[in-house]
Amino acid sequence: MKKLFTFFIAALCSFATFAQLPAGSIAPNFTGKDINGVTHTLYDILDQGKAVIMDVSATWCVPCWNYHNSNALEELYSTHGPSGDDKVMVLFIEGEDSNNGACIYGPSGCVGPNGGTTGDWTAGTEYPIIDDWTIGSAFEIAYFPTIYLICRDRIVTEPGQLKADALWAKVEGCNPIVGTNNAKVIGFKHGAAETSICGATPAAPSIKISNIGSDNLKSASILLKWNGNTLQTINWTGDLKSFQFDDILFDQFEINEPGKMEVEISNVNGKADDDAANNKVTSVDFTKAPEFPTQRIFVKIKTDGFAEEFYWEFRDSDGNVLDHGGNETVNPSNGPYDKDDPSQYGDNLTIRDTLTMPVNGCYSMFVVDAYGDGMSNFTAATADDGYVKMYKLGNTITPIINIAGNGYETSLNSPFGGNTFTGVDDLIPAGDFDVFPNPTHGVLNVDFVLNRAADVQITVTNALGQNVKSELGKTFGAGFQQQVLQVNDLPSGIYLLNLRTEEGVISKKFTKN
Repeated sequence: MKKLFTFFIAALCSFATFAQLPAGSIAPNFTGKDINGVTHTLYDILDQGKAVIMDVSATWCVPCWNYHNSNALEELYSTHGPSGDDKVMVLFIEGEDSNNGACIYGPSGCVGPNGGTTGDWTAGTEYPIIDDWTIGSAFEIAYFPTIYLICRDRIVTEPGQLKADALWAKVEGCNPIVGTNNAKVIGFKHGAAETSICGATPAAPSIKISNIGSDNLKSASILLKWNGNTLQTINWTGDLKSFQFDDILFDQFEINEPGKMEVEISNVNGKADDDAANNKVTSVDFTKAPEFPTQRIFVKIKTDGFAEEFYWEFRDSDGNVLDHGGNETVNPSNGPYDKDDPSQYGDNLTIRDTLTMPVNGCYSMFVVDAYGDGMSNFTAATADDGYVKMYKLGNTITPIINIAGNGYETSLNSPFGGNTFTGVDDLIPAGDFDVFPNPTHGVLNVDFVLNRAADVQITVTNALGQNVKSELGKTFGAGFQQQVLQVNDLPSGIYLLNLRTEEGVISKKFTKN
């Protein structure tokens, strides 16, 4: 669902991209040259003891123009920039990748989307203007204007479009130097693909060690712990000034069971830390992935109002795609896609499907949203939100896996296991069930194998789960079977061919052209 809501219209210009860099993140470093040819490097500015206010805007964006002309940033720069007490640097970043440089100076020669520009952005602007959309991209900007405050410790917050005095109050609230001997753990990453464990999961944890004391940080012991036991100790040495940090990467290890991972700093500069409270990260809990007791899984998918953005894959433990659905042009790693591709689902619809785990083992359901806000408005859950729910076949009351529409942004991989079923006894083995040609123009061959004699009914359902064709049930003997089905009377689209037996339903997807 799109991020542009009614109450944002007057304040923000929205556009499709990845999710916004969240508050509390470590700012990526960058170097940019302003329109006067002066080079600015973010970390160099921070190391000079200054905070940075960064306005990422587009010259065509009217709310950006309105905030720019409020002179809040100009006033802040005048009072607290190089001509004032020199405690703040203000940077304007032109973040539109389709504009040419002329748009900063006004309409003359400007080429860009949405009219290109709203006026001359240089008029009365004393702080640096940098025309470099890659800086906005590095910060994963999702709307214009985005106003970021970057404190000396490199931590990013988003104060919004405030007046100069309110922005200065935010700057004064930046983390101060605390004591003389003070190390802090920041940027902790557990390094595992998932925290829901099915089988052996490799993890390569990492942290950043930051100096927030007045003395240079030159040594520390850094411990990686699993369930309270130390797995690895790194005796770090270096020379970090206040608010500088260094990257620490632990050895990779395998997680085979539920547990807690944590990192702790001790022995800072050969003595006790002045503030031990920031020397340990909150533990990350690893849990056992859910398991399905049946080989076949019933899946119910509800789309939101932008179904063209949605795509899913059913994967095995090696990453092989066993089944998929939704807009096939949506790249699993995001990127451009076709908003009118015929494979996409309809908006605000419920789709039902059946997945089959070929053998006992580990699998996952991978979902993608091309816009980067899941299948929801990413606030409180609403009736318009989408979801993916997976059930034990024959029990559609309580889902074993429930992926909420506001439970992910760009993508989510939800692992699960199948370790209790005995696939060899299936009445119709999934590997011996096929429909062809696929796509078809009118005639569909249905091949399947029965492990024993049974009654089988063949039905066809559309993407809404509605029964559009039904053949009378027949009794078949054990062994290979082939049936011919006429589907020329069906409209073009995607359907499920269902074989119903006493054990339940097994399905195959096909396309009618």
